[in-house]
Amino acid sequence: MAFYSFIVLSPDVIALKEHRVLLDSGRNVFNSVVEDLDAFKKSLTYHGVKILQVNRLDEFEQLTPATDRLIR
Repeated sequence: MAFYSFIVLSPDVIALKEHRVLLDSGRNVFNSVVEDLDAFKKSLTYHGVKILQVNRLDEFEQLTPATDRLIR
């Protein structure tokens, strides 16, 4: 299981009870713990939801010396 943030565009009000997510029509931003990301994305697209962005929130990348210089 992993923790993700989603930005989606929903055509209508949609309840995904198994994930405890309620989408309103239009743009939605939410976080969810997902066991199978591909299956969850297929479920969203099945309901006509357009996925704009997905970010994993619980697995961070290590900084390398090159990226650390860019951040500072």
